[in-house]
Amino acid sequence: MNIALNLKRGLDLKVAGCAVLHSQESIPYISPNRVAINIDDFNGLTLKPIVKIGESVSKGSPILSDKHNPTLKITAPASGTIADITRGERRKLLRIIIDVDPNDKSEVKFESTDNFDKEEIISKLQTSGLWALIRQRPYNIVIQPNGTPRDIFISMFDSSPLAPDCEELLSSRKEDIETGVEILGRLTNGTVYIGQRPNGIISRLNFNWNQNNNVTVVDINGPHPAGNPGIQAANIKPVNKGETIWTLDGFTLARIGHLFRTGTIDTECYVAITGSEIDKPSYVRTIIGTEISELINGKLIDSSQHQRII
Repeated sequence: MNIALNLKRGLDLKVAGCAVLHSQESIPYISPNRVAINIDDFNGLTLKPIVKIGESVSKGSPILSDKHNPTLKITAPASGTIADITRGERRKLLRIIIDVDPNDKSEVKFESTDNFDKEEIISKLQTSGLWALIRQRPYNIVIQPNGTPRDIFISMFDSSPLAPDCEELLSSRKEDIETGVEILGRLTNGTVYIGQRPNGIISRLNFNWNQNNNVTVVDINGPHPAGNPGIQAANIKPVNKGETIWTLDGFTLARIGHLFRTGTIDTECYVAITGSEIDKPSYVRTIIGTEISELINGKLIDSSQHQRII
């Protein structure tokens, strides 16, 4: 089922330094020396480390667990050695840093099948760390373990200035997207809404949702923040008192599908190196948590003025 949504409020800022995506095959890969897990990325969780400095970890190994729900884990995006557990004032946990070993290809294997009931799906998402990438609204926090969302909203595009072309980057992941939607559809009694630009990725790849009669594709016109799933939800089916919804982006959806199809965690990501201070705006492929300094090394224009990296 397809519906149309036309948004008028908002603004598309024309910012210099946009990167043009020619093809996914031409995007270079940056192998990071270290990656970090930042605690502030997981609003709503009280995380504690379950590793020690100097300990070796594999990709997908549990690094942190939630104090109130120990089965909910945050896992390592790459194999290597725990380099530091950084704390701030009053010993507040800030981040965990991993020195990446490029020769270590070990990774945690999960069962690869999509024949799961609801409880098994939740357990697998929690132990793999993907549960923490989904957000609950209101409050935009990590989804609660025992809650059932009224609906789930997935945004397949990013409308913010200089944002990467998400739909094009996801165009090679049809099977992952299809499996991800099937899995999420089992976690709600409501509707899975998928927001795309008109004639977007869902339309171009010709998905078959016959097995998912609770899927609705929404063609969205309008300026930024049209790509924000919270904005989409507010204009499609607002959240009423006592209700909760889940929101996520297309890359998280593809990661969920990849996990259930292959039994492994996909921790690669695409980054658009953009802006007026970049010599040649471009895309790079790397691992979640890579240091920004490694991504922009040699890419800034020569300038005697202060340059802010966002």
